[in-house]
Amino acid sequence: MMLRICVPKSIQGEIMSSIPRPDRFPGTQLVSSPQPSNCTDDASAPATERCWPDQGVYDDVAVAGFDIDSFGRASATRYALSMLRVPYLCQRQMTDECVSALGPLGCFLYMFASPSVTDKPPPPGPVVIVLPPTPHAGAALRVASGRELAAALADGRVTSVELQGDVALSESDFEGLPSPVVLDRNFTISGGEAESPSSWPELGLGLVKGKVRLEGGAVLTLEHVVLRDFRATPLGQSPGLDLLASSSSEAGAVVRIQDAVLMLRICYPKSIQGEILSSLPRPDGFPGTQLASSAQPINCTDDASAPATERCWPDQGVYDDVAVDGFDVDSFGRATATRYALSMLRVPYLCEKQMTDECVSALGPLGCFLYMFPRLPPPIGNPASPYSPPPPTPPVVIALPPSPPVVTLRVASGRELAAALADPRVTSAQLQGDVAMSESDFEGLPSPIVLDRDFTISGGEAVFSSSWPELNLGFVRGKVRLEGGVVLTLEHVVLRDFRAPTPQGSGLDLLLPSNVSDSGSLVRIQDAALVMRLCFPRRLIGPALSGSPRPAGFPGTQLVSFPQQPPNCTDDASAPATERCWPDQAVYDDVAVAAYDIDFAGRLFLTGYVQHMLHVTLLCQQQMTEECVGQLGALGCFLHMIRLPSPTPPKALRPPTSPPPATKPHGKPPPPRSHPRPRPRPRPRPRPRPALQ
Repeated sequence: MMLRICVPKSIQGEIMSSIPRPDRFPGTQLVSSPQPSNCTDDASAPATERCWPDQGVYDDVAVAGFDIDSFGRASATRYALSMLRVPYLCQRQMTDECVSALGPLGCFLYMFASPSVTDKPPPPGPVVIVLPPTPHAGAALRVASGRELAAALADGRVTSVELQGDVALSESDFEGLPSPVVLDRNFTISGGEAESPSSWPELGLGLVKGKVRLEGGAVLTLEHVVLRDFRATPLGQSPGLDLLASSSSEAGAVVRIQDAVLMLRICYPKSIQGEILSSLPRPDGFPGTQLASSAQPINCTDDASAPATERCWPDQGVYDDVAVDGFDVDSFGRATATRYALSMLRVPYLCEKQMTDECVSALGPLGCFLYMFPRLPPPIGNPASPYSPPPPTPPVVIALPPSPPVVTLRVASGRELAAALADPRVTSAQLQGDVAMSESDFEGLPSPIVLDRDFTISGGEAVFSSSWPELNLGFVRGKVRLEGGVVLTLEHVVLRDFRAPTPQGSGLDLLLPSNVSDSGSLVRIQDAALVMRLCFPRRLIGPALSGSPRPAGFPGTQLVSFPQQPPNCTDDASAPATERCWPDQAVYDDVAVAAYDIDFAGRLFLTGYVQHMLHVTLLCQQQMTEECVGQLGALGCFLHMIRLPSPTPPKALRPPTSPPPATKPHGKPPPPRSHPRPRPRPRPRPRPRPALQ
């Protein structure tokens, strides 16, 4: 086989291995590169005896056939090409430099444009490549399918497309195209010149993810279209398009949506829309304020065949002028900057569903979004029914006796612990049994309590974890603030109900963020146990931790281990937590993370303190399955497993709290403990890892 131009040797194997074999041709692609001997430059000699820039043998290669039209779009020929024991001879060969500069197809066209051109890529400046002219030069390319739109995005000659009707993108539309398609030129997707929104075609992006990347300050404009299925997560928390991968640099790329309509899967309640919008800062280069208005529909219809803009919706409005920095949210709920901005001008939005105030108050905007719109309709397993936290401890009025500046105070209730935190003379509190905190424990105390001294909460000197008391923080929120680089230490306790309602933010609900000018405070949890409502599957804990970098001042790597289930664990609910059976458990040997809180819009923000965990045992009340996480994402699976079974939140919805302790397989769940258990006496056993001094 005489080939006019071959790709460089360095990428031949990679290209060949990436080409799938048709169903009728099992096996793998096989190619070899024999070295010619005694070849000749005599043009009259047989081709197989002449010298060539490169040659090889297609020992067993099978591929589906494709044609490429004048716009670079590939279309299936519906026949297969099979090559067995076929030597190939290369008349010319691309260089690595040329392929690196122009890509394989660009280099091929560049070299093929003129037989006399050198094999080096063109110098900086206009690239001279002879390509078939685009019809109607200077006009938009007309596209009628998702495949045609994907091909136009990948074609460096096309800068504008006009939809010829409704268009829906899918993953398969990008097969055979670069991944991702790098868009380093301005590009416009338009629905035509019609001014009436009722005439605009629908553009469904199919929640296709990461197929295009904006580079070099490129502007992607969408206008005169009804855009739907463009974001799987709430637009307020993750502005942007799923279609776009994050740009590689801060070069000023922009997604501009103007004179278009957005179909939003779920909208925030009217009562907080303005608050959320005003809290979003505008990017550099977009001065002014965020402007949105509420449009009242007139004579809307429930006819599903009517144009979207004429139908009735639970809510609708107009983004008159809104500009935000783009953010993506990963499967663990972490937000990352996309390095492009999203600008919306004169963009009506239509809400398919709307959150209620009760749902947002209970679960937060992101939690409510996933609650109302799970990615899979059928439940996975049995959702845990939420139950009420322990009843609040009756207020106890205590008077601390005069004491020296450094005091270790013994406390036996949540009220006594709250008072100790508020008393500047006390630097350490030792629990005298199980302690449960509630909102009422902080009545009459400063709000918040400013902790500007190091403080330790300890379960005592017991080495054995079975003797540690339980400290239930009751999801009490924002009662204490760390300031001045202080250290709050928790040790020799079994800590529970310390973070709700989602697993996104590391830290304690009890703590408010430190002041912006004040950083360096630390929450140290050491030689303790954490009761977790839900845990990731073991195989995903590593990726979750590796995505959380250690803060400055905490060198090393995140260390976690997975001990075997204790052989003599029990389902007795009155037994110490560390002796009971759990679906899974792990040990944070040494984990340090920057603590985050979640605001009312579901956005993560730094709290200004670090959480460091040393020799901390995790006890999992429930465990997500890999199937659940794979289908819903980590945060979606968490909310799916704790959510109520009804399809929409009841009006009296409360934040989910810890389910009863887990059981062994086929075991009955133990009844919840309604009163503090007596601390068991230590029993002799092998000495575990010594406590830190």
